[in-house]
Amino acid sequence: MLVLSGIFRWPSLVPPLVGAFTAALSFVFLRRASREFETWLSNIISVAVGSGEDEGDYGGGEGMEDNDSDEEYDNEDVFLVYYLVSNIAREVYGRLKSIEMVAFTDDLVLFYPEPFELGSEGEDEGDYYSDADLDEPDEPEAELLDGDKLVVKLPAKHFAQLVKVVQGGDGEVAVVNNEEELRSLYRVAKAIAEADINDEGLASYSAYKALLKMIRSSRLSVPEQLKDLMPFESRDLRRRVKEQVMEEGMI
Repeated sequence: MLVLSGIFRWPSLVPPLVGAFTAALSFVFLRRASREFETWLSNIISVAVGSGEDEGDYGGGEGMEDNDSDEEYDNEDVFLVYYLVSNIAREVYGRLKSIEMVAFTDDLVLFYPEPFELGSEGEDEGDYYSDADLDEPDEPEAELLDGDKLVVKLPAKHFAQLVKVVQGGDGEVAVVNNEEELRSLYRVAKAIAEADINDEGLASYSAYKALLKMIRSSRLSVPEQLKDLMPFESRDLRRRVKEQVMEEGMI
């Protein structure tokens, strides 16, 4: 710059001004380059972190949290509902060899105990589940196979009510807190009875009597004002069933 100043005879103030201007341009350029480098590095890090989150779908991270939110019931809930259903079934039938439960939720089909793999062949008919078994019924259903094996299917709305009933107790005693829970419980009991009883009156009587027996043996707790609402039937059938159990000294 000094050489150029000597050749072109610039004022002595020009070289410092040009130097300052050059330094300023260099600063702006370096700052922009630094920002671009930071952006590039940030993108690289984001891609790496994103890949790790995708892997978390299989072993942890966000994928595991999503799975947890889908699982509404834990294993204890399923077992306790099965235990409750089994108690009702054994009050209705004294000859059962095995009891299986198929429960529906909004997202899952739950089996208890674990069945054979879907589509596999068992030794006896009914030892495996077909696609038809995965169709959620509108109301509880039960099927008696070979006279001693009972399969009970619980729609999501009734299974949810039974979960509340078993959660209200201590594992040994199921606790009914409202009419909706009791209605679901009665519908399940009646479906179990209807598996081998074609007469509606007799099925209602068997279901009602089974629940009364469980209340008497302290396996089921129902407030008195709710208990008086059973059985949930037409007025005439309800009267006849209650008269029958009264004659037997059950109420």
